[in-house]
Amino acid sequence: MKLSMIRQRCLGDEFAMFKQLKASGFDGIDLSMEPFFDRGSDFLGGIDNWTDEAIKNYFTDLKEKADSVGIKIFQIHSAFDGHPRYYSSEEEIIKRIECSIKACHYLGSQHCVTHPIIDVRRKYDVMEEETFPAVIDLYKKLIPCLEEYDVYCCIENMWNVDTVFGHICPTIFSRAKEMVKACEILGDRFKICVDVGHGLLTQDDPVEMVRICGDKLVCLHVHDNDGLCDLHTIPFAHRQAPEGMVWKPLAMDWTALMKALKEIGYKGVLNFEVVIPGPKEIVPAGMDYLAAVGRYLSDIYENA
Repeated sequence: MKLSMIRQRCLGDEFAMFKQLKASGFDGIDLSMEPFFDRGSDFLGGIDNWTDEAIKNYFTDLKEKADSVGIKIFQIHSAFDGHPRYYSSEEEIIKRIECSIKACHYLGSQHCVTHPIIDVRRKYDVMEEETFPAVIDLYKKLIPCLEEYDVYCCIENMWNVDTVFGHICPTIFSRAKEMVKACEILGDRFKICVDVGHGLLTQDDPVEMVRICGDKLVCLHVHDNDGLCDLHTIPFAHRQAPEGMVWKPLAMDWTALMKALKEIGYKGVLNFEVVIPGPKEIVPAGMDYLAAVGRYLSDIYENA
């Protein structure tokens, strides 16, 4: 399997990241659009000047820089985090996602991971019938842009916070069946990104999620956590709950995950959404180690 990971911002600009990825043994990157479109009015002249020409020029140049060191942009994150309260209007949300779709195209990728609208009231299965249609309606508005730029919108399993009990809980698209249902309604331009760490947090076994999603699964966000917080740590960092813990969080069976991916015929990349800890001087060493973990997991997949 090809190996990919998210950008480590402490390393500097994108070109510095591309070079370090290659040096560490990665094949590509998962590039988030948030840092670009949240740089303020100086980036592309501000939101009113995010024209197709400006996006084409900027991201075509960025792709050439990645190509020059042998790094491929396998997938991107759209510039919408799922929480509408942070944006001025639905029009702004749609524009940010559509600009991300265009950037995805000019970066040479076809997979744009786009969060659903996360209604703060949608916890567990409460308000399922009320929140699902709003998400579908937003995604439908993206179809013309997706078709024009030959990009697939990849929906991701998410989480919310139970403020009463003080822990993370399921929300919209935490369940694989709900994501599959959305794809069936929306059509061929919609695929699935399974976030392994999010599955652990909502007690939705990522192995079973992979099997349920089947051929609709085209992207991965691979990272580990303690089942309590969205830590984005390296796989195998958290193996089991402490002794005596009343509620034991779900622990990841990495071998089972790789075998499940082989079982469904997954052809995508092994993409790590991991934040390497520590000062920037030691982040490259952490990336080297993560690449070694990737090769280990890839071998399990290849030999399954």
